[in-house]
Parts: sequence; structure tokens; C-alpha cells
Amino acid sequence: MSVDPKDSAAVSSTMVGVVDVGSSEKDEKSSEADSPMVPFSCLFRFYGPTERLMLAFGLSCCAVGGAAFPCINIAFGELLDSTASLANVEETTRNAVFFMIGVACVLGASLFLGFGFTSWAAVRGANNTRREYVKALMAQDVRFFDDAKAGELAAATSERCQELQNGTAKKLGEFVQAVFTGVGGIAVGFYFSWKLSLVILAGVPLLGLATWGLIKATTLLQQANPAYEKAGAVATESVGAARVVAALNAQADAASRYESHLGDAEKHATKNQWRIAFASGGLFGSMFFMYAFGLWFGAYLIASSTDDAMKKYPPPTGLIDPFDPTWGAHANKSAAVCFDSKTGRFYEGDAMLACACSLDYAMFDSELQSPNCGCGYRVGGLAADSGLNAGSGPCTSGGTVIMVFFSVLFGGFMFGAAGASIESIVKARIAAHKLHAVIDRAPVGGEGADARKPVGLDLRPHDVRGDIEFKDVRFAYVERPVFARLNLKIPAGATVALVGESGCGKSTVGRLLERFYDPMSGSVLLDGRDISSIRIDALRAAIGVVSQEPLLFQDTIRANIAAGAAGKDAASVPLGDVVAAARAGMAHDFIASFPDGYDTVVGGKNSKLSGGQKQRIAIARAALRNPAILILDEATSALDTENERLVQDALDALVAGAKRTTIVIAHRLTTVRGADKIVVLGSVDAAGGMAGGGSAEGSVVLEEGTHDALMARPGGRYRALVGLGGSKGGSKNASSARLSKLGGSRSASAVDVAALQQAIAGVTDAEPVDPDAKKKNAKKADAEAFLTNQSGPKVNAKRIWAYSEPETRLLIVGGLVALANGCVFPSIALVFAEMLSLFYSQDTDDIMAGAVTFGSIFIGVAAASWTLSGLQGGLFAIVGERLTTRLRVHLFRSILRQDQTFFDDPANSVGALTANLRTDTSVVRAATGQSLGSAVQTFGSLVFGLSVAMAASWKYGLVLLAAVPILSIGEMINMENLASGDAAVSEAMGKSAAHVGETAAMIREVKAFGLENTMFAAYDALLSAPRREERNKALRGAAAFGLAQSMTMLFYAFAFWYGAELISQGEIDFYDFMKALWALGFCAAGAGQAAAFAGDAAAAQTAASRVFSMIDRVPAIDAQPFLDGKLPGSVDKGMEVRPVPTSEAEAKAAGKGRIIPNDRLVGKVTFDDVKFSYPQRPESAVLNGLSFAVEPGTTVALIGQSGSGKSTAVQLLERFYDPVTPEALKARIDAERDAKKENAENAAAAPSKKKNAEPVLASVSVVPSAPDAVPDSAGAGVVALDGVDVRALDPLWLRSCIGLVEQEPTLFSGTVHDNIAAGKVFGAPATRAEVIEAARIANAHEFVSRMDKGYDSEVGVGGGLVSGGQKQRIAIARAIIGNPKILLLDEATSALDNESEKLVQSALDGLLGESFRKRTTIVIAHRLSTIRNADKICILENDGAGARVVEEGTHDELMRAGGRYVALRAAYDDDGA
Repeated sequence: MSVDPKDSAAVSSTMVGVVDVGSSEKDEKSSEADSPMVPFSCLFRFYGPTERLMLAFGLSCCAVGGAAFPCINIAFGELLDSTASLANVEETTRNAVFFMIGVACVLGASLFLGFGFTSWAAVRGANNTRREYVKALMAQDVRFFDDAKAGELAAATSERCQELQNGTAKKLGEFVQAVFTGVGGIAVGFYFSWKLSLVILAGVPLLGLATWGLIKATTLLQQANPAYEKAGAVATESVGAARVVAALNAQADAASRYESHLGDAEKHATKNQWRIAFASGGLFGSMFFMYAFGLWFGAYLIASSTDDAMKKYPPPTGLIDPFDPTWGAHANKSAAVCFDSKTGRFYEGDAMLACACSLDYAMFDSELQSPNCGCGYRVGGLAADSGLNAGSGPCTSGGTVIMVFFSVLFGGFMFGAAGASIESIVKARIAAHKLHAVIDRAPVGGEGADARKPVGLDLRPHDVRGDIEFKDVRFAYVERPVFARLNLKIPAGATVALVGESGCGKSTVGRLLERFYDPMSGSVLLDGRDISSIRIDALRAAIGVVSQEPLLFQDTIRANIAAGAAGKDAASVPLGDVVAAARAGMAHDFIASFPDGYDTVVGGKNSKLSGGQKQRIAIARAALRNPAILILDEATSALDTENERLVQDALDALVAGAKRTTIVIAHRLTTVRGADKIVVLGSVDAAGGMAGGGSAEGSVVLEEGTHDALMARPGGRYRALVGLGGSKGGSKNASSARLSKLGGSRSASAVDVAALQQAIAGVTDAEPVDPDAKKKNAKKADAEAFLTNQSGPKVNAKRIWAYSEPETRLLIVGGLVALANGCVFPSIALVFAEMLSLFYSQDTDDIMAGAVTFGSIFIGVAAASWTLSGLQGGLFAIVGERLTTRLRVHLFRSILRQDQTFFDDPANSVGALTANLRTDTSVVRAATGQSLGSAVQTFGSLVFGLSVAMAASWKYGLVLLAAVPILSIGEMINMENLASGDAAVSEAMGKSAAHVGETAAMIREVKAFGLENTMFAAYDALLSAPRREERNKALRGAAAFGLAQSMTMLFYAFAFWYGAELISQGEIDFYDFMKALWALGFCAAGAGQAAAFAGDAAAAQTAASRVFSMIDRVPAIDAQPFLDGKLPGSVDKGMEVRPVPTSEAEAKAAGKGRIIPNDRLVGKVTFDDVKFSYPQRPESAVLNGLSFAVEPGTTVALIGQSGSGKSTAVQLLERFYDPVTPEALKARIDAERDAKKENAENAAAAPSKKKNAEPVLASVSVVPSAPDAVPDSAGAGVVALDGVDVRALDPLWLRSCIGLVEQEPTLFSGTVHDNIAAGKVFGAPATRAEVIEAARIANAHEFVSRMDKGYDSEVGVGGGLVSGGQKQRIAIARAIIGNPKILLLDEATSALDNESEKLVQSALDGLLGESFRKRTTIVIAHRLSTIRNADKICILENDGAGARVVEEGTHDELMRAGGRYVALRAAYDDDGA
């Protein structure tokens, strides 16, 4: 691929210092005119020789196609004059028809080749730009990504590159075509009649303005609705947190917030629809106005030129006297043919003389010479065989007027259309500037920091000793100082722990060591060398990282682990090495338990791995690298006790398995007691340090030494931190010796590290791989593809129309307007035919009188067209947008009604569901008002047009009628081409953009493991599908456009040829020929225009199927938060909110289950032999006979390893799921698959069985409510509340009795008050006093009071404006404000730092204290010290067949029993007990 140095220099000259990686849409629009842009030539900077050749050829063809349009007008004028000839019509028309056919073929071929090759070159060029952009992105420093957003960087490869592609593809070709058409048309016009051209040009600005207005209105319509963006944000947030919404019974609140924004969205969309409707009407209205003025002036030119010619070249005496000896024969011929074809009246006087002079007598008799007078005058006379040519005489002919009129009119029209192309080209230049700014940006840190061309010392991993030193390092993140002259030495082979408060720079040490950032001053040394002098890829290859929140790529487990291999492609890493690494990371067993084993796809939003499982895969990834330096960044802080033991064992093995330098960053200080050195980082100012790790100057090393030495310092910082963490020191047990050298005996993990090293050396055979794995994956993929691609049943049109029932009067009025609008184009045909007949009249007085009359009618029709088009579009826009709003209300409420199984399905992702809300509901409108208006308009146009044509000549009308569909299709394609905006990003391109977004979000992992080339190769592979798709789309579009243009011209060539045949045979006269031709022509144009704006009925029906299938879906666990007035999705004012029943009578009336009256509710929870598997993994049993009881008012703690079903038990109690055996679940899934397949087969067979049958919506195949129809619950056990199976209870009531605090709580956008108040279900809304009281109990009142607006402060989307600890305390307040009978605490403090944990734990301790003993509480805890005082502790264990309770009792009882609980305490004792 070549790059022009001049282009590159031009780019550099326009670069700005700061890379703008994205801005808000509003800011972008407001400043677009002032935005920097690249020179035009730089749009093609990344075009290679092939692309440049394709572009040159394509633009040349576009120029030819543009120049062919004026030639069409020349042929058109000749055809008109030929058919109007009073002599041999058949012979004079033939040559003109052949000329028009030739031009039509050239036009179609040139437009196809031009648009095809230009667009194809643009696709290739845009992909080249994408590659260069992603390459540059991979090379940028981490600070660049800190300042950007992953979504904006991903958008650059999709939206920005699409803008670049649009501006260099179709729009560029259109611009070239428009310029050549405009210039050529105006040139033809001035050549044949400069006077008429000037008059028409005076009106061209009006037409150009109308064209620009239509394109601008269409662009506005296609842009995002800012009002709906607010509703869409609520929908995204609510669907993404569907579990929390259900737990809080907050469906009504979510629906209310969503619906509150729909009114403004409806107004905005309706306004845009009105705008485009009147813009469309204005386009045709301005065109018809120009018809009126231009044709009137054309008539004036014809009449005046005829009068002038008769005066200047008078006829010879006796020309019309049949008895004249010289001219008698001429007089007889003229007397036979000189009459008005419209009235049949023979001309007299001056009109007869004018007609006689204009005749070509050679056509009648070769012996007759021309009188050479009037309009028949030719310089030097007329040769006997030359014939008359209307364009070479002194008079302006009707054909000349039409030729000049349409040449100049269409030329001006094309100049107006070029405005849209220019706008797209400007957008492309702006987009190119932003893309090139990143491509040309050098990463901070100089040449050595650029991974594309690494320079410096090339270290071999085995040559790295691991001696690390930070010398006088100063560093800051933008406005936050981190280090102030940090001096730190980490000896080779030592284990050094970094401790300190959040924000003190612990993780930054590792980031500086990996050169994610460079120090502002000072230096970082590795083995005595400044790391800036070492090749950056070699440096990172020597370092392995395991972070607190490991990120896995959207790929298989095997590929994720293999990514750790330094300098190797993941695909080239043997499976044996991967398995050995997994064993070293304690991950092999759970990976092998998956149906697809190491080929299980993980990462992304649909990953079902637990935190511990992800962590162990990340450790395996680091183990495969076998690095000289290992960084453990809080690698176990978010894990439960059992999982932490496993992960810690794996980490210990990594530390002990080789002589490597290890840097440990930990929240839990007990995990670092055995380190060779502990370094305390923080500010010299004690207050600053304790508040967050740094003062205005940043952190330094406050203390360093071993655990015992630091604990011996009175008032020392480390000792204070240990006290804050809740550890009292004490005996050095197994836990406290975690990071010692491990000395003698090696654990299994250590043995596995040795096995790994042997495997890497090639001496260990790979573990046998299941030979059927690929077949299983293929079958699974086929099944998923089958289920995903099934469309819902067809929807009865009556049901869709029901949503527009309140607008019946508007529909009636709109239908009448559409009918009248349909008659506009045929009316134009009548007036146009009258005007053309006038042009060929020989009576100049009649010409001028008729021109005024019909010109005035033209103006009236223009005004009617503008008004009727605007009213039709606007009225049906109101109907359509109101329908869309009602559909959105019902669809969103139906989504909120669904159970968790529905949301677990990857097909029902947040993006897919919100797209249904946004897009499908808008598309459905095309099946109602919009399609009705189009149908009525088309009906009016066809009936009126056909009536006129048949009245003029039934024979000619019927023949042309057969060809009208060709003209209609051509007109429809032309209108769609005009109305279509820039091409949108394809779905396939969206996947590649998502890959870029994922890579940007995980850039630290990408750089840490040197995966830049791997991620780029994956992106390049993803480009192949959209590349083919875009190329094919470009060629198809170009072929359709070229074919449409040529077929339109061939239609008129055929029409003139056949008309001439009928005229020559005396079956039709010129006037009737004109009426029939133009009636059908304008009728087809009107029908095509209507069809272009009718919308895609097929797409509307498909969207309706999806929408109503969702609305009708009844979930298996149906809380039914909304009441339905009639049938699901009915359009009465119904679907009101169903209140939580407070009495047995209300519960019985609701019919969704019983309740336990409050005076009898005690809160006893029992699990009796409960079995369960998740629907997405039916093969993996989660619970297998789980049994335990929680007595009223007691606290029960559930502990166990990740995957032991602790959280699952909570979800069953909340009735997010129901117990089910694996066998029953598999049977149900098979039944659903068979039902969907049967529905699809029936739908495919239905048209052949009953073609004329009205499509009716069949009942949607959904899982009925358990346990009535499907015996899933048989043998699956029972979850009971006060002895009542929770499946028999009303889900809304059940959830109102439960308060839930999750490990990662979700807050909703809104105020602190709104979020806390959401937890109150019964009675009146929560008061401020109740909210404050709940906040006080949750230890939240103090920090909320310090916020700018107190309880009215916004928490941001997902709680993004508050910290994790603050979010957790708000969630606790929300859980308790409703005073629930049962409280569920699901690992509520696991991911918090010491200080936040202390505050949150204090709040939880208060909840579990004596003042709340009447509340039943179930606690899931990682840290055993938090549940020591529980009334009962249940240990869950999953041996692969499903979890069950293996031990239960109080802390003291379990300690005395000496079983699994004691082993857990010994494995991880965080309170010294």
C-alpha cells in the first residue's frame, strides 16, 4: 500500500497537539463547520495502487454517466419532434429511438461501473484505514487509553471509518456525476436556447433549495432521537439490572421512568416526520412551479419565433392556393395535414401559411421542392433528400423547448443534489482528520515505547535476574500526584509485598515497571539498566501479571491461557502446555467439567465463570509465561475462603516453583506476612495517607521490613494498617506463611509447575483430547443458529391496527388526503399533454392563450402537491409515532415481566432487547398508517392515470400498462437513492468494532502479555466478512441504480416507437398519444414515489413478529407486575401496575399465588432436597439435594468454594429460578426446540396451503408457569417459607418480604433518595425521614450529607458517581428501608478495601445485632470472621454432581467437630482465632 509523501505532509500540517478521540454528538454538530479536516487528497491516503486505479476508472465512468443524461434529453426532444411531424412519423422516429436506446445502454453501464468501482475502492480504502488505525491504537501508551473511552475508540473503526467510506464511495461518485450532468445539461440548454436556459436557471435555486431541504430533513430523521436517548438509557439500565429490578419489585418504577421520556421522543420524531413530508412536497411543488414558468416561456418562444420567421422569411404567393400552377400540389398536401390534432379544426389564414411553410414536402413527394419560408426556411435552400430538421430552422420547436427545459432543470436539480455529496465529503474529511491524528500519534515515551518498532536492548527471559530499583521516581495521573521521590529496591528472587491505603500507588509500581507509564522524573532500573533502554516487548515478556479483576477475552479458555506464552501465537501453543498451566493454576478440574472443556468460550457479557474460576485461568495464563518477575495485584481480594485457598495455593506454587522476583499487592495483610520484605507506601502526612494514600506531593516509602519487624514498631504505619484490617497478628500458621519459601515438601501445585516446565521443554505428552469435541461444538452452534434465526409467527394486521384505533379519524382524513395526492401526478400529465399539444400548434394566438391558462393550472397543482404531500406525511406521522409509543410501552413492560431464565439467554442480551425497543417498534409503523397512505396514494394515482390513458387510447394504454412496472421500479429506486442517507455500519462491522472496544477496555492485559499483534490479527480476520458484505452491497446497489436508469429510458424509447407506429397507422393522433404517454408516465412516477416512502412492509411484518412474540410471552415464573386489560398487548388503557397483595382476598383475585398474612408470617426458610441446573448449562448440576433450615429470626451463614451454589440458593429463595432436575430441564429444552422447529415448518408451509388466508398470530410457544404444565418440579425438592412452597406464593409478595444486598450492588440513575426509597414496597412512598433513618443504620448518612446536594445528589448511571463502599452502603439502606422479614447478604464486603470494608461491615454488624433479631438473615461470606457469630453455619460443597450441605452448626460446634470448617479456618484464618 503506497502513501503519498505529499499527502502525509498535508496530514501532518493539519494535526493538532491533543488527539480528539471523541466528543458528544451535540458538540460535534455545533462545531462541525469549524472542525479541522484533512485536504481532499488525503482522503485517499491509504489507497494502494489497486484502489487508486479502481477509483480513477470508477470516477471516469461516473463522469460518462453524468454526461449521458443531457444526451438523453437531446434524444427526447428529437423523439417529440419526430412523433409530432406531420409527414412520415414512423421513419422520422426510428433514428431517434435507436439513438435513445444507445444512450440508455451507455448510461446504465457507466453508472453501474462508476458507482460499483468507486464504492468498491472506498470499501478497500476504508478497511486499509481501519487496519492502520487499529495498528496505531495497539501501539499507543496506556495514558492515551486513560483519556479515551473504549466505546469511542471502537466507534472510530465503525462510525468514523464509515463516514470516511461514505464520503469516498457513493457520495463521491454522485458528486462527479452531478457536476457532469449539471454542466452538461446547462451547456446543452444554452446551445439550443440561451433565452429559455436563463429563464429556467432563475428558478433552479428554488429547486436546489427544495432538494437540499429534503436531503437535510432525511438526514435529521435518520439521526438519533435525543429525546429517546434518555428513555433508551433507562431501558438499558433496567434490562441490564433485571435481577435487581425484580428483587425490588421495581418494574413499575422502571416503566414509569421509561415512559416519562417517550412523550418528548414522540414529539421529536413527529416533528421530523412533518418536516420530511413538507420537504418532499416542496421538492415536487417547486418542480411543478418551474414546469409552469418554464413551459409558459417555452410557449412564448415558440409563438414569437414562428411569427418572426413568417415575417422574415415570408411564404411565396399561392402557397396555400390549390389552383396555383407552382404551388398547387403543395397546397393540396398542406390542406390534408394542416389541422389541430386536438380539436380537428383545419387551420386558416396565417396559421395555415405557417403550417404550410413548416412541412417537409419531400416526405410526400420527392419531386416537390421546399418553399423555404417561415419555420421551414433553411440557409441555401433544402436539398431534395436532406429533409427538415427542427433544430436547424429559425423557429423554436416543441422538442427543443422540452430538451432545453429538462436539460437545465435536471442540471440544476443535480447541482442541488451535489450539496448532500459535499456534506458527506466534508464529514469524511473531518473523520479522516480524527483517524489520522491517532495513526500519526507517537506513543508517549519516544521510540522505545512504540511496540510496532521496538528498539533498545533485546533481553532474553532467562537472562533477567529480576533486580528492580525505583530511584527518585516522581509520577502523577493527570491532576493526582502519586509518587514524590519514590525510592524502592526489590532484590532479585525476593518476594516483596506493597501495602497501603487505596490510592497510595501500589498498583502504579507494577504499571511503571511494565512501562504502561513513564516517570515524570527519576528512573526505574531492571538489573541495573534503565527500563527505557530495553526493548519494550522484551521487558514485558519477562513479567507476568495476575490482577484483582482479571479480564478474559471473548474466546476459548484454551486461547485465553495460551495468550500468556511470550512471543508465540496462541494457536501455536500445544494443548499439553495449556493443560499443564491450568493444572498449575488449580483450574484444570473445573475446566474439564465443562461440556466443551478447554474449548468453552468465556469472556464478554455472557461468561458464566465465577470470580475464582476467572482468577485461576488468569493464574494459568501467567504460569504459562513462567516469568522472571511476577506481579500479584490483589489477586485474591474478591474471592471466598475456599476459592482463595485454591488460588493462593496456585500463587504460592508460582512463587516457589522458580527463582523469580515477586511483587505482591494485597488488601488482606494476612496474605503477605511471609514476604521477604513488606513496603508501606503512603504520604508523609499521616492524615493524608490514611485518607487515601497520598498528599499533594504523593506517596513515598514510609516503612519497610519483615512482618515481625514492622509489627514491633510502636505507632508504626504497618501496625496501624494491620489493626484496621482486623488482624491481631499472633501465631504464624499455614496462612501466615503463605509467601515463605515453602522449603521442603512441595504441594501438588508446585509439582504441577514442574510438570508445566517439562511440558514447555517438550518432554510431557499432551493430555488426550476428546475427539468428538469439535462435532459437539458444531452441533451446538447449529442448534443455536437455528434457534436464533427463527422468526416469530405472522401477526394479524388487525392486531397492529388496534394500536391506531384512537386515531381512526386521523386515518380517515389522511386517507382522503392521500387519495387526492395520488391524483396529482396524473393531473400533471393532463396539463403537460395540453402544453405539448400547444407547442405543435400553428396558431400562435392559441399558443399564448393556452400557455397562460395551463401555466396557471400548473401553479395550482404545484401548491396542491406541496400541501397534500405535507399533510399526508404529517397526519400519518402522528398515527405512526403514537403507535410506536404504545408498542414501546407494552414491549418494555413485557420485558420487565420476564424471568431470569429469559435474561440468561445470550440471544436476549441488553443490546438486542433495547434494539427491539428502539428499532423494531419504529419499523412496525410501516405496516399501518404509512403503508395505508402509500397504498391509497398509489391507488389514486393508478386509477386516475389509467383512466386518462384508456380514454385517450385503450390499445396504446394497455400496451404501455404492461411496461409501467419497469418505470415504477426505476422511479422507486431513484427516490430511495435520493432519500437514503449515508450508509450505516453493518452488523458484521459492528462485531469488529466490538472487538476493538473489548481490546481497548483490556489494554493493560493486551500490553502486559504482548498481544498487540494477536489482537490485530483477530481484528483483521473479523474484517473479512464485512469486507465481502460491503463489496457485494456496493456492487448490488450500483447495478440496481444503473439498471433503473437505463430501463426508464428504454421504457420511453419503446413508448415513442409504439406511439409512432400507431400514429402512422392512423389509430391515434398526436394529442391522444401525448395524453396516454404522460398519464402513464406520471402515474408510474407517482406510484414509485409513494412506494419509496411506504417503508419495507416485509421488514415491518418481521419486526411485528418479534415485538408481539415478546409481548405475548408468559414467563415460567410470572410475577405479572402489570395488569392486562384484555389480551396480552391489547391497546386499551390497561396494563396498569399490579399492586403487591396485602390480603389473601387480593392474592386470590390476582391469581398469581397465595400470601402469608403478616400476622402469621414468621420467616422460617427451608430447603428440602433441592436440585437445580441453570438452563444455559443443563448438563452441569449446581445443587443436588441441598437441604437446610433457617429458623425465624436467626442468622444462617452459607460458605463454600465458588460454584458450590451459595448464591444460587439465594436466587431460588427469591424465585428468580425454580428447582429443576437436569433430566426435566433437558426434556423441556428439547420440547421447546421441537416446538420452534414445528412452528417454523408450519410457517413455511402455510403459503402453499392457503395463499389467500389472512395471516393470524398463533399462540407463542413459551414455557408455561411452573408447576402446572411441565413437571420440572417432580423430584426437584422444595424451597419453602413458613412451610409453604415458594412456587405457591405470589412472586411480588414473596420478593417484598426479602431484602437483598449483593456483592456488586446496582444503583439506578437518579438521586440517593430515589435509590434508597426504591426498597420500600408497601404503603406510601418513603419519606425523607425514613430514607435518612435507613441511611443512618447503613452508615451512609454521614457521606451522603457531605455530598453537594445531599440526598438529592445524583449517583450516576449504575452508581458511577459514588465509590464502591458508598454504593454498598446505599444498597444496604435500600434493602432495609422496607423492613423486610428476610434479609439476604450475598458477599456484601468481599471486594472492598480495608477502610470501606470496616464501614460496611459495621453497618452489617448492626443489622445482625440484637436490635434486629426478629429478622431472618442468610449471609454468604468470603471472610469467615464476618459470620463467626451466626446462629448456624452451613458448609456447601460441590463434588461435580451438584452442591449439598456437608456440615452445619455454630462456629463453636463446627470447630469442635474438627471437619471441613476447621480445614477452612486453618487454610485461611483472618482473625487469628
